[in-house]
Amino acid sequence: SGTWFPPVEVEGRTFAAGQVNNVYIFPGVSFGAVCCQASSIPEGLFLSAAEAVVGSLDAEDLAADSVVPRRDRIREVSLDVATAVVLAAQKAGVAGRHLGKSWEEVKTALARLRWTPRLPSSG
Repeated sequence: SGTWFPPVEVEGRTFAAGQVNNVYIFPGVSFGAVCCQASSIPEGLFLSAAEAVVGSLDAEDLAADSVVPRRDRIREVSLDVATAVVLAAQKAGVAGRHLGKSWEEVKTALARLRWTPRLPSSG
């Protein structure tokens, strides 16, 4: 869902609705598409993005029966989504900029391109 809903309790267990499209899909798709200078964003890129979100689930997410990763991992998951999008764009022939052949090459290139917020030091 793209809309926030409060967690619900069912049979003593609490479940939180995920905001997959607004939190993980669109930021990762946008970042990947901009970085590889995609000429278009075909549907297949969104499928690759969704598969990357699912592939980002870790043991803690799975133990909680979650279908989306925890939000405290948003930067990590967004980088995975962007990596998948770039690889899919390159395969589809819509990438204007080649960022690498392998998952690791593309992920490393994207990690160098992304902005990291830094607070001013107090010294």
